[in-house]
Amino acid sequence: MSQPSEQNLASLVEPIAHIIEQAKGQVRQAVNSAMVHSYWGILAK
Repeated sequence: MSQPSEQNLASLVEPIAHIIEQAKGQVRQAVNSAMVHSYWGILAK
């Protein structure tokens, strides 16, 4: 079996990296939202 070229490897890795970066952004947004809701809940008491 031959080794994949760097271009072929990049064409596989780049979309995966993009998906991971999008997911990280969504996680940051969810955590920030949960923190804000928690703070508002604490302040409301």
